[in-house]
Formats: sequence, C-alpha cells, structure tokens
Amino acid sequence: MAASKDQALAYRDGAAYGYGVKAVTIIYARTIVALTAGGLAVPAGHADAVVIAGVAKHHADNRDGFDGDGVLPVMKGDAYPFAFDAAPAYADIGKPVYAIDDNTVSLSDSGGTRLLAGTLDGIEGGTAWTRI
Repeated sequence: MAASKDQALAYRDGAAYGYGVKAVTIIYARTIVALTAGGLAVPAGHADAVVIAGVAKHHADNRDGFDGDGVLPVMKGDAYPFAFDAAPAYADIGKPVYAIDDNTVSLSDSGGTRLLAGTLDGIEGGTAWTRI
C-alpha cells in the first residue's frame, strides 16, 4: 500500500551485519564470507554457501562449537584488494566479480557455479579493487 504520511522506520547504514558461524568452521579476518541456506556464516567457496554476505570483520573459530555459536560481523559496501584468478583490464571496471574462495575472485562465474561477490570497482597501481 502506498504511504499516505511520513514513515517512522528503523534503518541501518548497511555497513555490517552479524551472522552465527557454522560448526566446524574457521573464518579468517578480512576474507569473503558466504551464508548457508540457514543463514550460517562460512568461507566463500564452501560447499554449503548460497550467497555472499560480505567481508569478515574479525577472525572466527567455531571448529569446536555448534551451528550458530558466536556472531561474526560481516562488512559490505567497501572495496577490497582480493586476488584475481586472472588480471582484469581497465575495460572490466564495473563488471560483476565472483568468489572462487574466501580470498580469490574472478570475472567468470564459471558457468553459474560461483557466487556473485560484487563488482570490479577500480584498478590502481596494478591492484584491482572489488566492491563487495
């Protein structure tokens, strides 16, 4: 229904959200984090990953815990210098970038098998920056 008056809505700036970590999982700080269908944080490239959530704000070790133990803040909206499987060209700026694993990205979705991580934001001094 269309609004008929000013709305008093809660909001977030989108910088970080917290997710429980999947059991028997370790996630390293400043790596790409994905979520399972149940909303648990796993490293990008994990077999159960269904969507990229962002970048781990800190280290999370749940190797001895249960599903959902601990809350891992995951950042998004910024650009990071993740490794590319093949050097992108300046003409690739703005194109989709896909996660291969928690620290490697690609311009190829490998036939739809990789999760969308973000876009190629820019290339500076030989470093490619991915906006997650």
